[in-house]
Amino acid sequence: MGIKDIFDPGAANFKDITETNNVFISAVVHNAVIEVTETGTVASAATYAYFADRARPSVFNANRPFIYMVLEKTTNTILFSGVYTKPSIF
Repeated sequence: MGIKDIFDPGAANFKDITETNNVFISAVVHNAVIEVTETGTVASAATYAYFADRARPSVFNANRPFIYMVLEKTTNTILFSGVYTKPSIF
């Protein structure tokens, strides 16, 4: 596809969508699920990117349950929310 700069900490440019231009994409994950039963077929897919800060890596230890939300900053609209309940080694 020719998309390379977004993965390069020195070349990535997200200044139009972030408050700082210190980010790049460290990984992109695609997940697809299909369930086929006697009553029909259900399929879903999701693609998401991990943004990283080239200035300083952050460490977050998910060693206890917590609630999380992804907000749109200008309106504080909740885009996604969830509950993390079962910390494990893997």
